[in-house]
Order: sequence, then structure tokens, then C-alpha cells
Amino acid sequence: MLGTIDRQQQFALAMRHLQSRQLAKAADGFRQLLDLFPDDADALAMLALVHHQQGNTLAAIEITRSEEHTSELQSHSDLVCRLLLEKK
Repeated sequence: MLGTIDRQQQFALAMRHLQSRQLAKAADGFRQLLDLFPDDADALAMLALVHHQQGNTLAAIEITRSEEHTSELQSHSDLVCRLLLEKK
């Protein structure tokens, strides 16, 4: 799929899925992006958000706490804080 469209188009498609509450498709889209662009902070943050919206806050927190992604996610610190605070 990503061979025929670029990063921006793939991100926009995944966002449309997210906005229309097609969470599984959104997660797949963000994962596909991360396969090609593992340091994409926007895709990481959105995948964490999708996990959270699916009720899997633990997976969202694991993404935000991953040492390999710490620097990429600094720009999304408000999302990270919200996820951490909501986990009980």
C-alpha cells in the first residue's frame, strides 16, 4: 500500500479512519507508517491515542514509555501526560 502513496497521504488516510472511529484501520495505517518511518513522532502519538481509544491504555503507555521513542514523543508531551494520568 505504501509503495503507491507517500507518507503524508498515508498519515491522512489513517487520520480519516481515526476520525470516523474505524480504530482498527487507523491503527493498521499508523503501524504501516511506522514500519517505514520508525521515528515518526506523529504516527507514534496517534497510534498511542488509537490504543487508548480502543480501551488499551496499557499499550498506549508502553508506546509512550518506550526508550527508543522517547525523543520523538517529546513534542507530544501533553498526550503522553494525559495517557499516564488516566491509567489507574
